[in-house]
Amino acid sequence: MVAMRSRNVPALRLEGFDGAWKTTSIGAVSALHNGRDYKHLGEGCIPVYGTGGYMVSVDQALSHDEDAVGIGRKGTISKPYILKAPFWTVDTLFYVVPNQETDLAFFYASVLQVDWMAKNTATGLPSLTSQTINSADISIPHTLEEQQAIGAIFTNLDDAINQHTKKHQALQQAKTALMQRMFPQEGQTVPELRLDGFDGEWKESSLNDHVEYFSGLTYSPGDVVKNGGTLVLRSSNVKDATLAFDDCVYVRSGVVNVQNVKPNDIIMVVRNGSRALIGKHALVSGELPPTVIGAFMTGLRSKQPHFMSALFDTELFESQVAKSMGATINQITGGMFAKMHFLFPPTLEEQQAIGAVFTRLDTLIATEAKYIESLKQAKAALLQRMFI
Repeated sequence: MVAMRSRNVPALRLEGFDGAWKTTSIGAVSALHNGRDYKHLGEGCIPVYGTGGYMVSVDQALSHDEDAVGIGRKGTISKPYILKAPFWTVDTLFYVVPNQETDLAFFYASVLQVDWMAKNTATGLPSLTSQTINSADISIPHTLEEQQAIGAIFTNLDDAINQHTKKHQALQQAKTALMQRMFPQEGQTVPELRLDGFDGEWKESSLNDHVEYFSGLTYSPGDVVKNGGTLVLRSSNVKDATLAFDDCVYVRSGVVNVQNVKPNDIIMVVRNGSRALIGKHALVSGELPPTVIGAFMTGLRSKQPHFMSALFDTELFESQVAKSMGATINQITGGMFAKMHFLFPPTLEEQQAIGAVFTRLDTLIATEAKYIESLKQAKAALLQRMFI
């Protein structure tokens, strides 16, 4: 690749290609088609797509042999995606077919460059008109060969993202399946799947017998600093049962009046506007700089942190959280934790062994998630530099 500086060429260009790109409209290099209702159709093998992706399969197609790019007409308008023929689209999704002089993958990447939300034509639900889409400007090389070369790069990136996303999902599904089999279900005292060398019934005890709690920090906007200070972990720092550091807040160390987070602590969301986040947690796997948790978090310390982290991932824990909160309360209090009881393996060795299994799975899941994110960042950077 070669770095360029001209306004009429991208900042980064593939070797062997030169000449200025031309600015044109989407309508000049493609044909836009409306989606239709599908409910009168029978079941079949033709996929139906909406703004959120695949919906159902029917027995007829709107496009039989022409691949296209789907662009939302109403609702989700900022996430175009490629549609492989044959397919049907609903009436909230346009499908746009590039002409023979325009490569599909390049065209799709170009469409991603458009700020569709800025072209929203409605005051309520985001909407686009066919005229708005057709009049949107894109820049293209003067040869189909360069389009195809650029398109191939982004096709390969998308294929890699999809491949690792499927692997990530498979690992998550494997973890869920193991959770159901390696922890006793309601009414049982032994798990369906037991690690070799362990036997005996699991025994019920209070959660408070296995953990100690520490509170989070209450701070004001004036306490926040840009550089230095103490890191405050919040709900946004908990993703996929691991810590994420892409949204960090630091406060002046002088305002800290709570315990610092230590390795093997578990931090948990106990209060949030979103009920779905209550109970989400992460195990602190290593040393951190001076770090505390926010006021809407609780810290938990245990002699068996890996087992406890796995327990907090089970449906058994989620059901007790839901039962404790009821229909209107979006928080878990210390009193609610005290009332929670679970079955525990009869020996610490079995707890350690179970914890090790799920720690390994969590590591694999987190590694895949990080790799997917790095691929997406690489794609975003290339889109910015390889297009005008």
